[in-house]
Amino acid sequence: MITFHNDIPVEQTIIFEEVYEKELQNDLDEKFELLTEAGDLAAYMKVDNRLVGEIIGCHLGNLNEKIEDCDKISNTVIYCYTTTILPPFQGNGLAKILKAYWLGLCKMRFIEMSPTKALIVGHSTSAAMKHINEKFGAKHMIEHNNWYGTSRTAWFYKLEL
Repeated sequence: MITFHNDIPVEQTIIFEEVYEKELQNDLDEKFELLTEAGDLAAYMKVDNRLVGEIIGCHLGNLNEKIEDCDKISNTVIYCYTTTILPPFQGNGLAKILKAYWLGLCKMRFIEMSPTKALIVGHSTSAAMKHINEKFGAKHMIEHNNWYGTSRTAWFYKLEL
């Protein structure tokens, strides 16, 4: 059974940081700050009561860090900071389910604030996430090689809800 949560203690979420290269990982304090900035735009997926996925988004105006490619974008736009499925659970369609849940959450929150369409931006840092984001209508616009000193390529995208 798949369930979604937004109240997972930050200490339990560090397992998602370990999936990434050191250059991309947040420590406990950074993760706490990110989750504070995200508010209710952070969601976690459990499968049979096991924590398996995380997605975090923030209104750009709430983030304390400068985000690549976002300097000319409105502060009300939601930035998808991370989407992570733990490696043993990858390849089963869970990222697509988590992203669909989160996009619905974003649309609901955005409609509460404004009658205009919600705009989501982010960086796909794997071919799999690039494909998933495109399935939801994302348009990838800018490509970055060696993302933050890693061997990853990141594709900046915009997605209108």
